[in-house]
Amino acid sequence: MRGATTVGPFVDVCRLIAKPGDAFTSVPAPEIPPWAADGATITVTYTGFDAFPQAQAAFQAAVDIWKGLVRSPVTIKVSARFTTLGPTTLGSAGARFVWRDFSGAPLSNTWYGDALADRLLGADNNAASPSEVDIAADFNSSFSSWYFGTNAATPSGQYDFESVVLHELTHGLGFFGSANVSFGTGSWGYADGSGTFPVAYDRFAVTQAGASILTAFGNPSTALAAQLQRGYTAANPRGPGVYWNGSAGVSGNGGLSARLYTPSTWASGSSYSHLDEDTYPAGNPNSLMTYALQTAEAIHNPGPVTLGILSDMGWDTCSVGTLGATAVTVPRAASTGTVSVTIGVGCAWSAASNSSFLTITSAASGSGNGTVSYSVTANPGAAARVGTLTIAGQTFTVTQNGNTLSLSPSTLYFAGTNTNGTLNPMTGPQTVTVALSAIGTPAWSVSANQPWVQITGPTGVGSGTFIVSIVNPGNVLGATTNASATISVTSANVSNSPQTVAVSLTLRQASANLAPFGQVDTPVQNASGVQGELGVTGWALDDTGVTSVKIYRNCLAIDGPGSCQGIAGNSVVFVGDAAFLSGARPDVEAAFPTTPQAYRGGWGYLLLTTMLPHVTSGQLYGGQGPLTLYAVATDIEGHQTLLGRSQFDHTPTSITMANDTITQP
Repeated sequence: MRGATTVGPFVDVCRLIAKPGDAFTSVPAPEIPPWAADGATITVTYTGFDAFPQAQAAFQAAVDIWKGLVRSPVTIKVSARFTTLGPTTLGSAGARFVWRDFSGAPLSNTWYGDALADRLLGADNNAASPSEVDIAADFNSSFSSWYFGTNAATPSGQYDFESVVLHELTHGLGFFGSANVSFGTGSWGYADGSGTFPVAYDRFAVTQAGASILTAFGNPSTALAAQLQRGYTAANPRGPGVYWNGSAGVSGNGGLSARLYTPSTWASGSSYSHLDEDTYPAGNPNSLMTYALQTAEAIHNPGPVTLGILSDMGWDTCSVGTLGATAVTVPRAASTGTVSVTIGVGCAWSAASNSSFLTITSAASGSGNGTVSYSVTANPGAAARVGTLTIAGQTFTVTQNGNTLSLSPSTLYFAGTNTNGTLNPMTGPQTVTVALSAIGTPAWSVSANQPWVQITGPTGVGSGTFIVSIVNPGNVLGATTNASATISVTSANVSNSPQTVAVSLTLRQASANLAPFGQVDTPVQNASGVQGELGVTGWALDDTGVTSVKIYRNCLAIDGPGSCQGIAGNSVVFVGDAAFLSGARPDVEAAFPTTPQAYRGGWGYLLLTTMLPHVTSGQLYGGQGPLTLYAVATDIEGHQTLLGRSQFDHTPTSITMANDTITQP
């Protein structure tokens, strides 16, 4: 290439406009990547900031974001002035000089802003004037409504200073074009003694149809002016206008060319060198580089489109990726998983396994954000094992369990009465399930640390159960009212052995024992059109233990005298016993965590309604007409409770059957 050529100085490429009206939006700062310490070095010379120390702190916060998002071997020098600007201008900035045809320039006959040109050359293009800055930026000191906080929570009526600084620094990094409209004529390029040449930004500006504005129109021409003043139509947001077609910028825009700001009337410092305000409104992740900022609007992230645009022009915005998780624990059996990758737009990455039992099954490489899939083979050993994947420069750790056991429930609650050494009433025996995930069938054994805990089935092989009861040998409990114990399950061939179950015992006076409580959940009260199978369900608990929930129906005139019985003051006919199911009602267990047998509080009975009376015709079978169902809970002491629609209601459940019209098989 020819020796580097420069023109300048340039400063006022952009003027960010203060737009009235609270947006109440916030785009938080990006997560700074691990390599940020090796990113760009940015130094700032402050003028007029002495009276605004908070402004300088906010400025530095914006600098720190860019330091973590771009890399350059050359220090980027910034001049920042707090000075009086136009009444609606928040800030202005630009590259101090532009350079072309230097060693390392991606495109010939193309101007690059100072900071970008230095990054591409690998040295200071302006080495002859080492004190000369790369970016010059001004900020409006006459504004009384600045917000200098750095938390992206801008109050009503205030403009976020950090957002303005981040915006202006972006222009200084190269986010600017040379196009202009004057007296109805459009033009592009900066001239030196050899001719007129576009800036790097111009090389990626195209029409809606994808034609470069550098070749599709005369320079200068009225046709180019018309293209640069296309405006925006909400009815046709992808209509005629100017777009960015660089691959990284397009990727950052979800695969579509990114629309630039071309209002119907040319606005110097706003048109063309910004993203379109209507396409990327306040709150949009890509809203930083629009032409205006509202009050109560914070944008502390350049967004994927802007990062892509800078990447297209030559900035290294790639980094070590950020993973959705850095570690996971998986079961002993074979399994699969995924890991999300977040990285700069257009940045290539790869994924590889460092362990024989881990395999990358998809996305061994990618560009931009992505997802890696992997598989884990079954663990043949008793001990856990650890492996790693390297994904986008980060380590992802997989810990695979060996033989493991789990116990359910993890806590048992018992209650009752101790009368001179005799436990009666007392919560009945409770079953603990031992679940093994293992190669083979490891043996296990159970022990308790208190003599009043009795274990039935204290040994086993593979998955199984054991039973826990409360006993009182030699009245070891004495006058105890509250006691606790620990049950341990041990296996020499299980990696997480031992596992434990806590036991809680409450002993009280017999006079303190209460009746059971609970409710009916289905069917709904006054259900009509009932046909076929009907699930009668609910829950029931007791301070000592529920022994049964029985389902009855109302006694009818057609029932024989021996069929009817009196229950809770009602004449009823027995229908069936409801079943209790452990784990069926976690909501009940959570609401009554210390109540005995809460883990199996849910009950249910499947009722075939065609086997109930045909009430309207006086037949014992057929299931037609109105009927009343009674759900009665009985506890260990013999107390009975009629269950209604809540634990405080004792109204039976009314239904109306309609099996006469049921579909016949």
